[in-house]
Amino acid sequence: MKSTRHIFSLEEANALLAELETLLAGCHERIVTYTRRHDELLMHELLADAEGAGKTPDTSMILEDDAQNVDASVLELEKEIDKLRALGCVIRDMERGWVDFPGRIEGQQVYFCWRRGEPFIRFYHPLKARCRLEERRPIT
Repeated sequence: MKSTRHIFSLEEANALLAELETLLAGCHERIVTYTRRHDELLMHELLADAEGAGKTPDTSMILEDDAQNVDASVLELEKEIDKLRALGCVIRDMERGWVDFPGRIEGQQVYFCWRRGEPFIRFYHPLKARCRLEERRPIT
C-alpha cells in the first residue's frame, strides 16, 4: 500500500516554523540529556571495573539507576521525534535543524527546505537532490 505524503503550500510550511523551532529545541535538549546520562553510566561502569568493586549491591543499584535514566532519555527523544514526524515534514539533519517540506513549484514536486533559525522558507530543492546548501535554489 502506497502512503500519501501531504504536499505543503509555502504558506502552510511557513506556518509550522515556530512549532518546529520549539520541537527541534526540545530534541536538542533530549539529545544533550541522553549524552550526559550515557556518559554517567559509562563512567560508573569504568570506575566499578577499575576499583575491582564488581557487582556489589551499591554498585549494581547505581548502574541500574543510570541505565534507567538512559532508557528514559531515549523514550523522551522518541516522543519528540514522533511529534516532528506527525507534522508531515522530513527531518534531514536533527543536529543542524535541516527540515524539508514536500511541496510544488510551477507544478513540479520539490522540497521546500528550511534550516533552524531562518525566519521563513526561502529555498527549495528537487526531490532527487540531497539537502546540501549548494543544491538549494531560491524561491522567487
